[in-house]
Amino acid sequence: QEIVFVQVNGCGFLVRTGKPTNLLREEEFGVDDSYSEHGAQYDQTHLEMMENELAGKQHEIDELSRELEEMRAAYGTEGLKQLQEFEAAIKQRDGIITQLTANLQQARREKDETMREFLELTEQSQKLQIQFQHASETLRNSTHSSTAADLLQAKQQILTHQQQLEEQDHLLEDYHRKKEAFKMQISSLQERIRACEAEQDKKVENSNKEIQEKEAVIEELNTKIIEEEKKTRDLKDKVTAADKLLEELQEQVVQKNQEIKNMKLELTNSKQKERQCSEEIKQLMGTVEELQKKNHKDSQFETDILQRMEQETQRKLEQLRAELDEMYGQQIVQMKQELIKQHMSQIDELRTRHKGELENALRSHPSITVNEDQIKLMNMAINELNIKLQDAKSQRERLKEEVGIILGEKSALQRQLGDLCEELSFSRDQIQRARQTIAEQESKLSEAYKSLSTVEDLKAEIVSASEARKELELKHEAEVTNYKIKLEMLEREKNAVLDRMAESQEAELERLRTQLLFSHEEELTKLKEDLEIEHRISIEKLKDNLGIHYKQQIDGLQNEMSQKIETMQFEKDNLITKQNQLILEISKLKDLQQSLVNSKSEEMTLQINELQKEIEILRQEEKEKGTLEQEVQELQLKTELLEKQMKEKEDDLQEKFAQLEAENSILKDEKKALEDMLKIHTPVNQEERLTFIDSAKSRSKDCSWQKEIEILTEENEDLKKQCIQLTEEIEKQRNTFSFAEKNFEVNYQELQEDYACLLKVKSDLEDSKNKQEVEYKSKLKALSEELHHLQRINPSIVKMKSSVFDDDKTFTPEPLEIGEVVEKDTTELMEKLEVTKREKLELSERLSDLSEQLKQKHDEISFLTEEVKSLKQDKEQVLLRCRELEVIIDHSRIENVNVHDVHLSSLKDGVSSSRDPGGSVPKIKHDFGKESKTMEVNKIPFENTTLEKASKEEQFSAHLPSVTNESSLGTTDPGESDKLQQELRVLKSEQNDLRLQMEAQRICLSLVYSTHVDQVREYMENEKDKALCNLKQELISAQEEKIKELQKIHQLELQNIKTQETGEMKPLQLLIGKLHKAVSEECSHFTQTFCNVHGEHYTPALKCEVNGEEKETAGVHTSENQELGLQDYRCEVQ
Repeated sequence: QEIVFVQVNGCGFLVRTGKPTNLLREEEFGVDDSYSEHGAQYDQTHLEMMENELAGKQHEIDELSRELEEMRAAYGTEGLKQLQEFEAAIKQRDGIITQLTANLQQARREKDETMREFLELTEQSQKLQIQFQHASETLRNSTHSSTAADLLQAKQQILTHQQQLEEQDHLLEDYHRKKEAFKMQISSLQERIRACEAEQDKKVENSNKEIQEKEAVIEELNTKIIEEEKKTRDLKDKVTAADKLLEELQEQVVQKNQEIKNMKLELTNSKQKERQCSEEIKQLMGTVEELQKKNHKDSQFETDILQRMEQETQRKLEQLRAELDEMYGQQIVQMKQELIKQHMSQIDELRTRHKGELENALRSHPSITVNEDQIKLMNMAINELNIKLQDAKSQRERLKEEVGIILGEKSALQRQLGDLCEELSFSRDQIQRARQTIAEQESKLSEAYKSLSTVEDLKAEIVSASEARKELELKHEAEVTNYKIKLEMLEREKNAVLDRMAESQEAELERLRTQLLFSHEEELTKLKEDLEIEHRISIEKLKDNLGIHYKQQIDGLQNEMSQKIETMQFEKDNLITKQNQLILEISKLKDLQQSLVNSKSEEMTLQINELQKEIEILRQEEKEKGTLEQEVQELQLKTELLEKQMKEKEDDLQEKFAQLEAENSILKDEKKALEDMLKIHTPVNQEERLTFIDSAKSRSKDCSWQKEIEILTEENEDLKKQCIQLTEEIEKQRNTFSFAEKNFEVNYQELQEDYACLLKVKSDLEDSKNKQEVEYKSKLKALSEELHHLQRINPSIVKMKSSVFDDDKTFTPEPLEIGEVVEKDTTELMEKLEVTKREKLELSERLSDLSEQLKQKHDEISFLTEEVKSLKQDKEQVLLRCRELEVIIDHSRIENVNVHDVHLSSLKDGVSSSRDPGGSVPKIKHDFGKESKTMEVNKIPFENTTLEKASKEEQFSAHLPSVTNESSLGTTDPGESDKLQQELRVLKSEQNDLRLQMEAQRICLSLVYSTHVDQVREYMENEKDKALCNLKQELISAQEEKIKELQKIHQLELQNIKTQETGEMKPLQLLIGKLHKAVSEECSHFTQTFCNVHGEHYTPALKCEVNGEEKETAGVHTSENQELGLQDYRCEVQ
């Protein structure tokens, strides 16, 4: 308020003036648009002062109107002319002010653009800060070998960047404060415009109805989804039926195993029969011993002859060794051919000659009584030995067939090894990818450093811009001061002429009111049309999004089910093929069991069957593992789908939240506008009466609202507790499932290793067998060549053989020599039988150990299968629980959206009822009185955003018509928005926890796998070292024994050569020696085949790989031992 001295017609008087409100407001906003950083607080206080002055200026206008009437009475026509001149000057001033306001608006726009650029820069700086944090973390993980100096430099750089970022944050806060001040100013200007937007509530109600119809469509789609879930359950029932069929097939396999056990019992019976035969052989040997005792008295003179022969053989040993080494290879081939041709003929000739010699001996020496029965028994024993040799040959052929089968299995295992190699290559590729990601992260770090440099450049630009801005502000302030001076001059002139302009101002006020009413109505119509268009567009977008979303879900479900059906069919086909293979294998095994008679062949078949069972069990375990992996992948896909759904729902909620905030702000602005209008137009007494009446009505309604809200809050808390419990149970089940999977993988890998070791042992035995066969053939050829060479060198051997054949007819046997030979033969046979018994006992012990190990493995496999079944059951329970949770969450979210829409409709109804376009001013006053009173009373926190049943929604909508005249619930929208944000944060945190758990499980599995691989490698290396040491010791001992045997063999050969040269041996002794040779050759051949069979298939299972060179040396030594044994027998016969 100012006192101005005005002079009119020579008379001076004082006038109290007040600044015109409209012009002053334009000036203030023009000044405030060029608001500086240091003057923000001053502007806020200035605005408050101006608002306080407005109330006083209205009173001043009334006083000025009174003074104008008094001035009119005092002054005449001259005053009117002066007033007209003042009016023209005022119009000029108004034009100048409009130009200034236009300039200020341009400055405001430029300032807004600078603010936007600044916000973009701040966002970029935040992104760079996040990248810098990631880079620092990667550097900590990757560069452990960095020096302390580099770390200090990095820390200093980080601190500098942090300081810069803090400065930018402070600048942002200042800009936000300025922005809020500008918003307050703009809101004060736009109150009148927003007051006219209340008429659009009716259209919003129509849109809410359309939204409800769309929700009904959504419910129909949900019902369709439930039907599809029922179909999926039916398919799962079919899968369970297929599992039952598989169990029936397994029962059939068990029955077949029982049949195999029955065959084993039959084999044990055949073993008993063989034992009876061996006892009969022992009885025959007892009879032979009795015959030897009778003829032992006449065998003393042979000792003298042997002593003489030993002396001669020692002289010739060295010569024979050299000759044998030279002719070794040639004689083996010749001997092999001759032995094959002459073997059967010699046996027949020996039998005939033996009978003739026995008859001659009985005739010449009647005192000697040789039982023919005993001789027949000996012949029977020889025949039985021949039969056993043939059986051994047939067994050898069968074993070769079994070796072929085992080779097939070996090829399958090699394929498995190839698969494992592929897996290793895949893991290596993953490692390379990880390295590439590390390189990419390093490149990102370099980019981050570059971006930091750009940030520094931007900061420099900001500083320059701020300096330019300060200069502009200074210029603007200078201009403002000039304009203020001009305005003061004009205000002084205006205050002098105010008494004459009162009438004209009143007329202008009325015109302005009418114009504002018309303009507000036009703006309201335009805004209504715009909102209708936007609403339709948003509804169409929602329809399209929902249709696409549900189509994607349906397609995903169909694809999953088709994939599951295909996998099940593929598994069924594999099972059918494997069943056929098993049937074929069982038939083959039955044929083999029927053919195999000896005990050791039976044990071999048992081992093969057990190995095949283990193979089948391992295959089943692999299948189960594959199914588990598929199920884990399906769970991962489901979790990803859930995450996508959650993201989409979050986006929808955020959009709705933004819409609600906009509507809430609009409603608040409308309330403020209505309050201002009522303050201007209504007296205080009427407002108090109306608010008192409306408060009584609103309290009764608020009580009912509060009760319903309390009920809904309780239900919401119960649902939240249930969700928390379900999430805890899901986490527990996941932990148990992951632990069981780890145990299962460890056990499965151990079984695979044992199986691989057994197969390696089989392959080693097959290789050794083949090598021994080749070496035997080569050594036989060498022996035959050596014999031919000896025959050439020593023709006495040939003469010896010819004389034997010529002197058969003129043979006069001696009883003493016959008794000695028989005793030697019986002792040798007894020794060989004892050796074979010992070998049988050792083999039986080894077989018992192997059977125990196999039983233990079967028990472990059964235990693992039980664990797998329990894990499957737990997994199914977890899946069912997850589905229940998904259904509950979907219902709760749908109900949240419904409740939110219902509250919006209620709020909009209240606002629309508060403004009736056809009503008069008293009605508006009455409605606003109710609204202002309920604003004070109904400050209720709206917490219940979830409803569980549709009946509650109907009850809630039934109460809505009674609250049509209330807009007070607009104040509860911020509470709703806060709670929706909290729920969104909780859901996001749960998603992050689930992701972290999945990553932790993956990391744990990788660590377990790596540690297990390392342990297996160490174990295999230790076993290799142990096995190599054992083989070296065995080879050394075998070489020493062979050297000793060679010495003995050479001594015997020298003795035989001496006896051949002297020619003192008699024909009877030669014949008995030939018979002994034939028997010993047959026994040796039988024992060799027997040892080959047991040595190939009953050696202890070594769990390591032996080098090829060591295997070859071992095979050579064993073959040399056997060849030397043959030479021993030949020398004894000679």
